[in-house]
Amino acid sequence: MSETRAAPAGISAEDWAATPVSVRELVWTLLAMIEGLQKRVAELEERLNPTSRNSSRPPSSAPPLLTASVCAGAVGASGGRSTGPSGTWTGTEAGRASGPGGGRQAGQL
Repeated sequence: MSETRAAPAGISAEDWAATPVSVRELVWTLLAMIEGLQKRVAELEERLNPTSRNSSRPPSSAPPLLTASVCAGAVGASGGRSTGPSGTWTGTEAGRASGPGGGRQAGQL
């Protein structure tokens, strides 16, 4: 059966003719396995990146994309003290003295 097949790519006709039949059959079997595995890898790679075309999820179930305007609000947020227009600290908390000195008088440590 494999005697009538042409040599696989990369093997000269002369070398193929000198190859025992059992080895030729093994080569064709391995080539067929490689082809099947390449198809399987392609299918699995496609499943890794599902879209509404290749999955059962409708397009409306995909999470919305974040836009620059949505993300921009978080960039300017400050976690520090509030300052007034003149740059002075404006926060007061119960039980603490207000002001940048924390209630200490000048000259105190």
